[in-house]
Amino acid sequence: MIQKKNKRLKIFVVEGTMNMGGMICDVLLDLGIEAWTNPQRGYMDADVIIFPAGPAGLDLIIDWQVPPKPETILILWLVDPFPPPDMSPREEMLGRWIAKLNWRVLLSKKWADIVKKWIPFGRDIMRLASWFCIRKLRKEITRNGKLNYLDCADREWARVMQRHYMLKHHMQEGRIDYLFATTTAKQELLSRHGYAVDFVPFGYHSSLGENLGLDRDIDVLFLGRTHTRRRASMLSNLRKELGDKGVEITVVDRDCYGKERIELLNRTKISLDIPRVPWDFGPERFLLSMSCGALVVSEGLEPRKPYTHDENFIQSRVSDLAETICTYLKDEQARQRITDNAYEFITTQVSLTRSVSIILEKCNLVDF
Repeated sequence: MIQKKNKRLKIFVVEGTMNMGGMICDVLLDLGIEAWTNPQRGYMDADVIIFPAGPAGLDLIIDWQVPPKPETILILWLVDPFPPPDMSPREEMLGRWIAKLNWRVLLSKKWADIVKKWIPFGRDIMRLASWFCIRKLRKEITRNGKLNYLDCADREWARVMQRHYMLKHHMQEGRIDYLFATTTAKQELLSRHGYAVDFVPFGYHSSLGENLGLDRDIDVLFLGRTHTRRRASMLSNLRKELGDKGVEITVVDRDCYGKERIELLNRTKISLDIPRVPWDFGPERFLLSMSCGALVVSEGLEPRKPYTHDENFIQSRVSDLAETICTYLKDEQARQRITDNAYEFITTQVSLTRSVSIILEKCNLVDF
């Protein structure tokens, strides 16, 4: 039983991707805590503000005309990928150069907007400079033998570096009181840089999915954007390999939400996970797929905690993906064992209620 240390605790939750803010708000309300996501109500009477996203979300606070009360607690729950945890000092230096190649970083918001709107080739100048630095970073990565990182798209390199740079800025400014990471890769990186960060996985919420017991007529599904070179190339090669074995991949590269997404995953036998970056993964696809009874097959060998290979998902090298997929398409009993374990695991051990409760307790806001 949770007991609030502050009986009048009020929490404003900033909306993130996939309605994460709304899901967290639902959990808080179920725990008997006053919470809201409506920006029209605002944040001025909030005791706590939770950001379930990357540090870019903190731009909302910077842009607000009136800052929160000094006593307001700011909690950042990092979901988006960050740089690799094993970067060398020179790689990190190049990463800082890449992060700064953004008008919003170099200038105030007002002047950045003016440059992007009125200065000819303003965007192109930054893109060219960023491309040059990323090229140097790739050479350094190759020199250090991290060849599996080379497939990462330029845009993703720029994004992860900018997130890390912005987080450092916000931490130095003292804007963040508590920091949490949804994956161990982010926790490892940030801990190495001296931040006090706890690993708390984003948990299952009923709106993410349910097992409807539908006929599974889709062998393999990839649900996500394919505009990155890494994903497009991997899917193209895999489609050919599986096609030679008589297996078809269904790719949904568009907005697909709510009931449509739940029904699609309920028709799926295997849900393919190709992370945006090779060193980390997005827990959202795991939760969506597992809640609908689809087997997650994830590319790569990096840790996927709290999930365990062969217990609640399957992990495979790129070169073995086609063979792995065919094995589990043929072995329905093994596939069912893993999907049953996965569903029980996320609904009991990795529920969003459990994750939010852990965060509240670690922030000294509640007692069990």
